[in-house]
Amino acid sequence: MIGYQQADANLPNRIMTVYENEQKHTIEMDKIAIRDRRYQQWLSWLFLFSLLIFSFILALKGKTIAAFVVGGIPTVPVLVLIFKNLFTGKSELDNISAR
Repeated sequence: MIGYQQADANLPNRIMTVYENEQKHTIEMDKIAIRDRRYQQWLSWLFLFSLLIFSFILALKGKTIAAFVVGGIPTVPVLVLIFKNLFTGKSELDNISAR
């Protein structure tokens, strides 16, 4: 920073201000991304619940193979996507505050 100060006395402060503003912007964008992931998770739960309800209705009508195809097969990947980071022990907000 000494070289910058020799070129212009105010330049180190301007550089630090730009850096701080960029850091604040990055943190805000990370928070928005986390919020969007939470919405995706809720939509995944809604999708899974609708599949299970539809599967239950098919099973009541005697279409057991269709009920398994609709409710049983898609349930596993959806659950994997929902619980992907559940057992890591870290919150996504911890990653933001570490910056």
